[in-house]
Amino acid sequence: MSKILLERTELSYCYGSSNKFYNVNIEQNPITGEFEVLAEWGRIGNNPQTSVKYSGTNRGTAWNKYNAVIDSKRQKGYDLDRVVKDVDDMATLIKTYKKLVYDHTANGLVTYQQRMQLEALLESGDRESVNTAVKIIDAKQDKTAA
Repeated sequence: MSKILLERTELSYCYGSSNKFYNVNIEQNPITGEFEVLAEWGRIGNNPQTSVKYSGTNRGTAWNKYNAVIDSKRQKGYDLDRVVKDVDDMATLIKTYKKLVYDHTANGLVTYQQRMQLEALLESGDRESVNTAVKIIDAKQDKTAA
């Protein structure tokens, strides 16, 4: 299964003789729950260079690193071209987290009542409610990993 693209930010720096781009993605592996912050950069029209800026299971750390990379480039004069959020993957994200809720219930990490509440948030289709459920589920998963 491929990773879920949570957000992508595209930046550019086109001043004087400079004609560069810098793109940052935050992705999640739906099976392992691991997050990655990936960067690609270079001169526009050339093959990009790439690097992994963060890899791990902590959602907060991943988002902090993602935002820090963007802030750093903005401070260096890069212009924000566009931000792409949840690229056609909301249904996949919901399905993945429903399975995690079920697994957590089976393992005794989530009560039946909590499971019903989390499933209701996920099924609402409201992005804010889904994100709330995801944060709660990730916190439960972080506690089991510790």
